[in-house]
Amino acid sequence: MTAQARQQTGLRATLLLAIVLACLLHLVNISAPTLLVCLALWAYQLLGFFRPLPSPGPRVLTVAGALCFVLIAATNEGLTVEFFVSLLVLMISLKLFEFRGCHDAMMTAILNYFVVASGMFFSDSLLVTCYIALCLVYNNAALVRASHPGLPLKRCLRWAGRLTLQALPFMVILFLVFPRFQGGLWGRPSLIQARSGVNDTLKLGGVAEVARNMDVAFRVHFDGPLPLETLYWRGLVLWHFDGETWTRGPGQRSLTPDRTQTAGMVRSYRVTLEPHEGRWLYTLDRPLTVQLLQPPRGLAISGAGVVEGARSVSGRVEYQATSDTAARMLWSEQNRMAKVWGRQLPESGNPRARALAALWQGRSPGDIVNSGLAFFGRGGFRYTLAPDEELGADAIDAFLFERRAGFCEHFAASFAFLMRAAGLPTRLVVGYLGGTVNPYGGYLAVRHADAHVWCEVLLNDEWQRIDPTAVVAPGRLRTGSESRAPAPADLTLSGLFSVGNLPSWLQPLGNGWDYVNMRWNQLVMQYSAASQRQLFAWLGLDWGRQAARLGLLIAGIAVLGIGYFLVAVFMRRSPREEADVVAQAWRRFREKLEGAGVAGTARQGPVRLLAMLEAERPDLARTASAVVQLYIRLRYAKTPEAARGEMERELVQAVRDFRAPRPGKQP
Repeated sequence: MTAQARQQTGLRATLLLAIVLACLLHLVNISAPTLLVCLALWAYQLLGFFRPLPSPGPRVLTVAGALCFVLIAATNEGLTVEFFVSLLVLMISLKLFEFRGCHDAMMTAILNYFVVASGMFFSDSLLVTCYIALCLVYNNAALVRASHPGLPLKRCLRWAGRLTLQALPFMVILFLVFPRFQGGLWGRPSLIQARSGVNDTLKLGGVAEVARNMDVAFRVHFDGPLPLETLYWRGLVLWHFDGETWTRGPGQRSLTPDRTQTAGMVRSYRVTLEPHEGRWLYTLDRPLTVQLLQPPRGLAISGAGVVEGARSVSGRVEYQATSDTAARMLWSEQNRMAKVWGRQLPESGNPRARALAALWQGRSPGDIVNSGLAFFGRGGFRYTLAPDEELGADAIDAFLFERRAGFCEHFAASFAFLMRAAGLPTRLVVGYLGGTVNPYGGYLAVRHADAHVWCEVLLNDEWQRIDPTAVVAPGRLRTGSESRAPAPADLTLSGLFSVGNLPSWLQPLGNGWDYVNMRWNQLVMQYSAASQRQLFAWLGLDWGRQAARLGLLIAGIAVLGIGYFLVAVFMRRSPREEADVVAQAWRRFREKLEGAGVAGTARQGPVRLLAMLEAERPDLARTASAVVQLYIRLRYAKTPEAARGEMERELVQAVRDFRAPRPGKQP
């Protein structure tokens, strides 16, 4: 293999690795067919390093691109972020097949920056950010090697690292002082996907699936010591049951907030909520006040104590709240329909449960509740995270009288059915229970594994919390997800390496990492216009008076920087390239050679270039000799002025007639 061929192979291998590293972030975000196509394209490129393979032409690549577009459109729901990222990943993988020389390599490396940056759409954790930074450094090295194919990869990496370190101070300064829109990093709405399965519907087994996820749902900083009592984190209230699924019901939004009678157990705290699928926020039961710490601040405590905003929680949200854990939630006459909705049941189904509840009718409300709890306490029920998935059409009957093994939603939903069948208004509350204290940050981390469902029964015009899970598994009520039921073997891969699933001797390391991630989110990912104002105030700058001046100053610096960049790029000239006919013809000749796979033409004189062609590309040497001889005579020989014009035309025509096919193809 010639030196030129080795340079081309090394450059192509560097680009392939840069593309693979950038696309690894997206393998879980693209569809399985798209992933298989990418793997096939990469495998074909890799195999080409060991044996000669045919290179597809422009027509084949055009058809392949169209088929890829159809594939992505068929495997994605509309023009989503996943759609565009999948398209970008496939197109950058196909772009490598157009590799013909240094120019194509530079274009591929530049396009790869977009693939790397798009990783921030799906995760902004510290680990992912560090990986993205490493991908950027390696892509910088690929760009350096595209400009200098003869350099070894180690030297290109050193150059890329040095350039990155030189740019780092400017990046930090611009990050801190550049005018920001409200909303965190880049002022963009968060596109990070929610990993919570808790939504506004509940089917038996759904919450158990969520509880296998050990990711953090939200973190809580209390203003004062951590509370010692059992912590119920209220989310949604479900009213309607159709025999299979519990939902919020069509009229629940018309409820006015229940009257709350405080009892002096007021807790003040700040919550950092991770993205999830709905508009509701989680608060300590029972909420008194809630206020978002960043705009928009449209929040309200609706009927049944549900806190909702005007839009979905698509990004990380911080809010300050107060709750009274011993407050009484009283029924009001304005919510008279709540009694009707609280007794709603389908007309038929689950006859055995209805027959059991009929035995309790006529008793006092308190006796009915106690009878239901006693049934769970003495019925041989078992708490598990791996309940039977299929319970049949009469799921309540199958659970109560046959399977008797389930998660919290099985106990709560069955208990609510029994209470309603016995005539007591009952509703389901979906939220979280407890949490784990992080000793480094002094905050409470509530994970998806802490997902919980309980009941509220209307007794003496007061919605009282009744948790049947406490009868079956009283240890579940202890604060911390370490007291939950043993996790099944089919946990997700992310859960296996999360803090909650680490062995006890690694828990301190896991808590430390969680604290570092929390601080990263607070200081960097949530750095907003309000944070910038606080920074300027700490520096002694009056934001209100100097905001306009700072904005103009920064804008002026940005304009000057952009202007300097444009001048440097478009006005700079290579000293070897003069603006005359001979130089233009010679430059066009070198471009044709580079298109044919001949590298390093810019660093070769005409004599050495011709010698290199005779040694490495004899198929081009004969036709190139005429161009080279004319160029030498025009540039270096003393040519009479009368004959010079004719020779220049001959040179231009010779370059125009010169054909430089790629290796292995006939001209």
